[in-house]
Amino acid sequence: MDEFGHDYDIKLSLYWEANSSADIDFYAYFENESDGVSYQNKHYYVDDENQMWLDQDYTWQGDEVYPEIISWLGLTDKILTVGVENYNRGDTLQNDVYIEITTKAGELLDTIVVPKELMHSTHREIIEIFKVKLSDNSITMLDTHLAN
Repeated sequence: MDEFGHDYDIKLSLYWEANSSADIDFYAYFENESDGVSYQNKHYYVDDENQMWLDQDYTWQGDEVYPEIISWLGLTDKILTVGVENYNRGDTLQNDVYIEITTKAGELLDTIVVPKELMHSTHREIIEIFKVKLSDNSITMLDTHLAN
């Protein structure tokens, strides 16, 4: 067991600015939004060795920043799409959003920066950021405005 009460291989941590009323939502799915995790479905289960969780879900940030966290165990035959959304739509950000990809051992595999301008949509829209091939954790960026 670990910090979340379950084993995992990789975790994604989504950070946005302190003292923000923006509700930045985190998505990870395979074929479509309902085939994965989000605030609507926090646990994806195939069997005990192949699962994914939305471990932390925050609707705002105070003085201290707490990341939204998605983790998974197994699922090595899958390709995962990772996306974000400014659920509040009207709440603008002053700083970029970023996603850290780490192993259970704490090794930082990558940091993906999502420019704040992409988070200023006035309509509900999931911005697909990258895909992860879970067999080797290789990342393919999906938007040319993003940097890692």
